[in-house]
Amino acid sequence: MILRLKEKTDVLIAIAWYMFSLIGGLRLLRKHYGQSDTYKDAISKGQQYFWLGIAIIIAFIIIYAFTTFLLKAFSEDSKERKILTYMVPFLLMLLAYFVVTIVDNPYEAYYHGDELLVLNSAFNLWPYFFVYLSEFYLVSIFIVPCWIAPTIVKVVLVSFLMGYIVYRVRRHYNSNLAYCIYLICLLKPFYILGVEVHRMQWYAFLYLFVMVKLCFDIKEKESKKATWIDNCIMIFLIALLSVLRREGIYLVLFGLILLLMAYGKSNKKKMIKLAVGFISAEVLISIPIMFNGMSEGRMAQDAVVVHMLGEQSLDRNKVRDELEVLGKVYDIEIIDRWNQDLGLASFDTNNFDLIDWYDNYYYIERDDLEVSEEEYRQAFYKLIIKQPIPYVKSRIRAFLAAGRQVDSYNLYLLLLLIIVELIYSIATDKKEWMIIFLGVLVHIGLTTVAMPASFFKYFFQMYLVAYTFLIVMIVDYNVEGKRQLHYDCQFKSEPQNGRRTTLRT
Repeated sequence: MILRLKEKTDVLIAIAWYMFSLIGGLRLLRKHYGQSDTYKDAISKGQQYFWLGIAIIIAFIIIYAFTTFLLKAFSEDSKERKILTYMVPFLLMLLAYFVVTIVDNPYEAYYHGDELLVLNSAFNLWPYFFVYLSEFYLVSIFIVPCWIAPTIVKVVLVSFLMGYIVYRVRRHYNSNLAYCIYLICLLKPFYILGVEVHRMQWYAFLYLFVMVKLCFDIKEKESKKATWIDNCIMIFLIALLSVLRREGIYLVLFGLILLLMAYGKSNKKKMIKLAVGFISAEVLISIPIMFNGMSEGRMAQDAVVVHMLGEQSLDRNKVRDELEVLGKVYDIEIIDRWNQDLGLASFDTNNFDLIDWYDNYYYIERDDLEVSEEEYRQAFYKLIIKQPIPYVKSRIRAFLAAGRQVDSYNLYLLLLLIIVELIYSIATDKKEWMIIFLGVLVHIGLTTVAMPASFFKYFFQMYLVAYTFLIVMIVDYNVEGKRQLHYDCQFKSEPQNGRRTTLRT
C-alpha cells in the first residue's frame, strides 16, 4: 500500500494542490463575479459555465504536468532537472523585477488599464477579451488562487520556456556557449515585458518557444520520438498563435510547413493526419471568437487615415471625393493640427481616439456620422488604392517611430539582424531557419500595416527571436562550422589515386 502511494505521489500532490486552487479560485469568482460591468452577461450562462469548465480542466492538466516535472527534477538526474536548473536565473531576474514593481502598489490595485479590464472579464467568465487572454487569466486563477495569479503564472511559464530553450541548445551542440542566452536577461525589455501580462507579452514568449522547439525537433529528427500528445500540443500552440494576434495569420501556412517538417517523417499518411489535425484546431479555435470576440473598432483604420494625412506627398486633390466622405467621420482640421503639433511623435499613441484626452483638443471622430459603414469602408480603401505611395510611407514611418529609441528598445538594429540571419540561413541551407526568419519578416510587415500606434510591444516577438537565434547561430557556427571545416580538411588531404594531397594555406 505504501509503495503504491509512493508511486502515485505526483497524483496525490497534484490533487491536493488542485483542490486548494479550485476552492480558492471559486471563492474569488464568487466574490468578484458581477461586480464589474466589463462584458457582464456578454454570453449566455451556458457558455460561461462551459469556458469555466475548460479553464478548470486546463488548470488541472498544468498542475499535474508541473508537479510531475518537479518530482522528476528532484528525484533523478533527468532532462527535467537540467531544465529546472537552467530556468533558475531567468526566474530570479523576473521575480526581482516583479517584487520591485509590486512594492509600491496596493495588492488589489496592481493591475490597471487593459490588464484590469481583462481581469474583470475573467471574473465575469467572458473568455474573449483580446481573443483568449481573459481565459488565460481565468486558468491562472485556478492554478494560483489570488489577484496577481496571471503574473505569477506568467513569470514561472516564461522562466520554464527560457530554461527549456537553454536546455535544447546546450543538448544539441554540447557547448557552454549556450549559456550566452542568459545575456538576454540583462536587456530591459526582457524583464519588463517578461513580467507584464498583456496579450503581446504572452504571445512573444510562446512564439519563441514554438519556433525553437520546431527548429531543434527538425534538426534532431525528434519526430521519431514524438507521441501523439506532443503532436497535439504543437498543433494547438501553432493554431493558437495564428489567431491570438491577427498578424499571426501567416502561421496557417508557415506553421503548418514547420509542423510537417518536424513530425511528418516524410510519410504521406502522417502528413495528412497532421494537416487535418491542424486545420481542425484552427477551426475550433477560430469559430468562437468569430461570433463572440471583442471588436477593436476602427482603431487601425483611424491611425491609417491620421498618418496618411500627415504625409506631404499625399495629393489631396486626387482623393477629394474620398476625403469628403471621410470628413463626415473625422474632423480633418483636428487631424492636421495633431500631425503638425506632434510630428513623428504622433505615431506613438492613438490618443486621438480618446474623447477625454486634452479636453477633446485632438479628438477626431465626429459625434453624429452622416455616412454608412459601407460608404466609410469604400472611401477608406479607395484612399489607399489611389495614393499607395503616401500609404506605404506612413506605414514605414510608423515602424520607424516604434524603433527609433537609442537604447535596448531600438528596432532598426533588430530588423537588420533578422535580415542577416535570413541571408545566413540561405547561405548555409538551413531550411527551418529560413522559414522562421521569413515568417518573422512577414510578421513585421503585417504588424506595421495593422498596428493602431507605434508600440514596441507589437514587435517583442521579433525582438526575442532575433537575439535568441543570434546566439543559436553563433553556437552553431562555432560547433558545426568548425566540425565541417575539419571534415573538409581531412577529405582534401585523403590519398587520391594513390597519392596524398597536401593543403596549402
